[in-house]
Amino acid sequence: MQAKAKFDLYFRFLISLLKHKAFFDLALYFFKLGFNYALMQNPVGENLKSKIASQSNQN
Repeated sequence: MQAKAKFDLYFRFLISLLKHKAFFDLALYFFKLGFNYALMQNPVGENLKSKIASQSNQN
């Protein structure tokens, strides 16, 4: 199997999974979890996170 064909098949598989709402929500949840974890590891990210939190509190 060629690399492009393999990638195409994988991509189609992902798209079909994303069509299911539950899977999409789960993926989003893990993405947010990973994003928050990455921010916590980063001192600049910690600053950014507090800024975002203070902005959302003002609204």
